[in-house]
Amino acid sequence: DGIGAGVENGAPNDGDGNLDGVADSGQPHVTSLPNAVDGSYVTLCSPSGSVLRSVSNTAAPWPVPLDGLSYPIGLFSFTVDGLALDGTTTVTLLLPPGTAYTSYWKYGPTPDNIAHHWYEFLYNGTTGAEILSGPDRVVLHFADGLRGDDDLTADGKVTDIGGPSTGAVKLHRGTTLLVL
Repeated sequence: DGIGAGVENGAPNDGDGNLDGVADSGQPHVTSLPNAVDGSYVTLCSPSGSVLRSVSNTAAPWPVPLDGLSYPIGLFSFTVDGLALDGTTTVTLLLPPGTAYTSYWKYGPTPDNIAHHWYEFLYNGTTGAEILSGPDRVVLHFADGLRGDDDLTADGKVTDIGGPSTGAVKLHRGTTLLVL
């Protein structure tokens, strides 16, 4: 997953961020890492049988996110591998407590706009993010090759760059916002 065992072992519950009784460092579908904003841990979980790859977190979104949004734990980048072609999967982000997230924004292409752009990725019944609380978590729903899969190709893997946000988008005169 790109996160060293020493880092994952620092996660809450003696390195078992998802509380399943197995150290996250020993599971290819689970990883825990400190977020790049305040260092509190976030755990990512995909279904057993899948593999999380190239997991990273950054505090400084690039390009600059939409005005009015804040990313209290930064943006995450990862790939879920081991899916069936055209398959679906979920990734659950177990978040530090205490923040009321309002949305999940992604930066990448969509089927109707292949240029990289910011778009809100809320659950539409097929793909998107469900923002849950108590415990704090976001469940990301993906379909290989569809909205949310940054490579837009049915190839047995899903790639994501995005993060949970707070706030609301502030539009300025002449601004066009694409929300899918």
